[in-house]
Amino acid sequence: MRFTGKHLRVESAKTLYPPVQKPYPPLWFGGSSDAAIELAGEQVDVYLTWDEPPSAVAEKIAKARAAAAKHGRTLRFGIRLHVIVRETSEGGSIRHDCLRAVGAAQPTGSPRQRTGRGAASSHGDAPPRASGIAPG
Repeated sequence: MRFTGKHLRVESAKTLYPPVQKPYPPLWFGGSSDAAIELAGEQVDVYLTWDEPPSAVAEKIAKARAAAAKHGRTLRFGIRLHVIVRETSEGGSIRHDCLRAVGAAQPTGSPRQRTGRGAASSHGDAPPRASGIAPG
């Protein structure tokens, strides 16, 4: 393999171990912007989303399918979920709030990821979807 880019040049490169998946390992990608969905439709194998209200996930999947169809392609889909298991529902809510605060403090990610919009919460506008298991 040979590659010359702005900051990197590779000559006579080869992989030590060939990929098991044929013809290549699947490429997974996520993003909610129009540009990200278009890129997914054109270039990736699996489009990823995260836990949002089902109607929002369905809308993104429909957009990603349409973007892939424009390029004569089909996509597979994945979703990122957090399952929170604590002794009580209150313990689950506390852990959820902690995770949400950590996400809001991150300097990267979409506004939805930073603010937790659409995340499971007993305090926000979305219905609770975090899993809490309370003893019998």
